[in-house]
Amino acid sequence: MKSYVFAVSNGPVTVASASTEAMIENCEEYFAVALDSDDELSTLIGLLGLTLPPETSLSPNLDFSFVIDYSEQRLPQLTEDDFDKFYDEWLRRSGRESSMDEYGQLLFLQGRADAWNKMASRFVLCETSRIE
Repeated sequence: MKSYVFAVSNGPVTVASASTEAMIENCEEYFAVALDSDDELSTLIGLLGLTLPPETSLSPNLDFSFVIDYSEQRLPQLTEDDFDKFYDEWLRRSGRESSMDEYGQLLFLQGRADAWNKMASRFVLCETSRIE
């Protein structure tokens, strides 16, 4: 499993993505989502209705391998019915099993959409270490 940190800031992405410490100091909010691969991240972003922007390598950053800046796009604000359809489609496409953790991490992202869409910078950081 890999950890992808969805983060928002009113400052530049380049400052917040410099290290874990910089992210903590410069991001208003952040939330890690555990996924199996970059392909799953691509699937998730597509299901959220976003166009996957190019990755920007952060090498030689020790904490994050790349950042995806989607600041030019907005997260959708789904109704409960729309979220349930989104979640079912996510399970179908990803092959993942339904669980409280799975449901909760995606519900949290959806629940923050309104606030996060008001931030200047919205991005995803890929942590360099793997989750066991």
